Formats: sequence, C-alpha cells, structure tokens
Amino acid sequence: MVPTLQGYRFGVKWPVSEMISVVMTAYNAERYIRQSLESILMQSEQDFECILVDDGSTDGTIKTARDIGDSRVRVIEAGRIGRGRALNLGVRESRGIYIAIQDADDLSHPHRLKIERRELDNSAKFAAVGSDHILFDGLDYDWEEPLETENFFSLADVSSSLIMRSPISHTSLMVRRETLEKVGGYNETRSDLFDWDLYIRLAKAGFCIGKFPFPLVVHRVHKMQFFEHMKRHTYVRHCYILQREARKLLGGGVVLEAVFLLVYAYRLLPPIVRLGWRTNS
Repeated sequence: MVPTLQGYRFGVKWPVSEMISVVMTAYNAERYIRQSLESILMQSEQDFECILVDDGSTDGTIKTARDIGDSRVRVIEAGRIGRGRALNLGVRESRGIYIAIQDADDLSHPHRLKIERRELDNSAKFAAVGSDHILFDGLDYDWEEPLETENFFSLADVSSSLIMRSPISHTSLMVRRETLEKVGGYNETRSDLFDWDLYIRLAKAGFCIGKFPFPLVVHRVHKMQFFEHMKRHTYVRHCYILQREARKLLGGGVVLEAVFLLVYAYRLLPPIVRLGWRTNS
C-alpha cells in the first residue's frame, strides 16, 4: 500500500538510484540562496542532486538559483503551496535513496553529506541522522577547520528526547527515502514545526534518529524567519501543543505538563536572552 498523509500520495516518478537527493524549499530567499546552494555544490561527496522547490517567491530567488548554472540543481516553480507540500513535492521529484534537507538560508559543512551517508550506509540501526547547528547572523561563514571524515563518530539515539524538543536541526537531516515514505512524508496540514512533527512520527513507528556530537550545519538567524521574529507567539504556542501530542504518542507522565509551561515561558524570551545575541541581518 502506498503511504498517505492528509491526501498526499508518494508515487515513484523517477527510477531510484544510489545518490543523495538534497531537497531545498525557498520563499523570498534571494539574499541567501546562492551561498546555501554553493555549500551543497562544493561538498566532498559529489554523488547527489539538488531539488529546489520555490514556494511562490516574489523576489529574485529563482533567477539567482538558475544563474548558478549547475546541472545538478533542478528548480521547480511550485507557486505558493506552503512548505509542507513543497517538501513533499521535492521528495516526489527526487531520485536518491537518501533525502537530505537544506534550508535556503543555511549552510552545510563541506563534508556533511559524506559523513551522513557513511553512517547510514554502515548502520542499519538509524533511519535518520543529523546534528546540532551553529547559530550565525552574517552573510559569509568560514569553517574553522575541516572535520576528519575518516574517524569513527559515535551517534547518539535521540528519539527519547522528542517530548521536550526537536533534537536535531532540520537543515542537517538525512533520512532513508523508504523510511520517509513509510511514515507518509511531511504533514501538509501544518504551518510550522514540520521537522519535529516528522521526528515524532518516526519514533512512534519505531525508527531511531541518530545525532552527531558536532554541528554539521550553520543555521542563519534573521528577521524574516517565522519562528524567530515574524510570529513568535504563534510558533511558541504550536511548540507547546506539539509537546503535548508527543507525550501522548510516545509516553510520559502528567508532571511533564508543568515542565512544558516553563519551556513555553522560556521560548517567549527575546533572542538576546535565549541565544546570547541580537540578530542584525
């Protein structure tokens, strides 16, 4: 039976290959899209494609992406369909056995895809892997030093932490394609927290999520982000609701309800308190 979610059906549009499919969605990301795409195109792992789904941008996002002129980048003009549908569209249009997510304003370490793929190739335990992120509010970021990609890195199973928070940065996620399809992909009815919702459903289905002990991505913080500046109160309320849903699905005592309220209050604090800085970009 083909997995479904809210009416969305995953079909096999292209023959699946051993490559990595990087799925990126964008909305008015003209300022950052070039750097984000270049951080993928310059990866040490070169067996990949990049599917960029434009979610109805009104600026120069599409032109900037196409001007890069790399055949590995495929731009899909989807219109204003919402991020959940855009993510699922990117997955449906892709061909790789692994799906990697890259946000249009973030950056990946040059060895990110190589490291993540190696761990998924070598471990049947984990269905998805990712890492924490480095917070950044500038334009250009220089990695201090390359990671030693030949070393063995011990992954931590973070599935049990999903009741409290989203344990890995969405822009660092790499997931097995077959796993993503088994849980029905992204929830198109949501307006935010697509990653946390996905991780909860993965854990509920019995899949393990692995986290690297070092950040593989740079997460850019800026004024146009829904979760940080535009609709902060709505975002925090949705976090609280999702925490309660996770407790019911994954188990947890009622005492957590009081903890959730404390976390709710913390998330309402300004960035200078939570993050230790002001965001200027």
